[in-house]
Amino acid sequence: MKTDRRDARKLCRLFRAGELTAIRIPPPDEEAVRDLLRLREDLGEDILRARHRLSKFFLRHGRIFREATNWTQAHWTWIRAQRFELPLLERLRDEHVVAIEMRVAQRDQLERELHAIALEPRYAAEVRRLSALRGVQTLTALTLIVEVGDFARFASAAEFMGFTGLVPSEHSSGGSRRQGAITKTGNSHLRRVLVEAAWAYRSRPRNAGLGQGRRRDQPPAVLALCIGVEQRLYRRYWRMVQRGKLSQIAAVAIARELAGAVWALMRETPAAA
Repeated sequence: MKTDRRDARKLCRLFRAGELTAIRIPPPDEEAVRDLLRLREDLGEDILRARHRLSKFFLRHGRIFREATNWTQAHWTWIRAQRFELPLLERLRDEHVVAIEMRVAQRDQLERELHAIALEPRYAAEVRRLSALRGVQTLTALTLIVEVGDFARFASAAEFMGFTGLVPSEHSSGGSRRQGAITKTGNSHLRRVLVEAAWAYRSRPRNAGLGQGRRRDQPPAVLALCIGVEQRLYRRYWRMVQRGKLSQIAAVAIARELAGAVWALMRETPAAA
């Protein structure tokens, strides 16, 4: 049975009852920026896989680098100094190296273009405001802006946290309440950049002036919120770790609260300022 007429009638009833929520359709240029940021993420994954292939290639032939950290300049010097008796193995090493270098060059070029986009008038003010949060760099701020699009969609910080998939899942029945792992619903790109930024709160807050660095020229309300978030999340992270929580679990909890701070900056603080 065709249900077009029934569906149309149901939509009319929902609209009349005020049960429909308006959405914002991003313009094509904003979608293009979002896709460029996702391409950068894909290139990072390609680089990681290519590095793993080269490492396992050396490992199969008993070549292990122990002098310093992998993928430093010293490591690359060691990689290029490795020699094999068979020409095919020499070529295999070179192919792995070229694959990594090509992807790194692509990623670096893309990052330069994205940094230039972040300075454009339509993004610059919001990128600078979000960059006042500790752990949020320029491309992280740009990712938050274009992936969310319209922060007005979320009436509260809790709604935005739920959108990122960083809230605990619920397995409750009757009078008991049981929470599980995070839901991982919603936007995985947002979740990734928020968790990456959350690791910055392991370090003690710096005793820097309010007008220094990325916080220069920000309104007092923005500065107050960012400094308060930095101090609170640092204390919360170490309280959780000292209670025996795994550092990964603590970082996810910090990322959830950081999402709330992002929402507050984009919704409440500018009006207050």
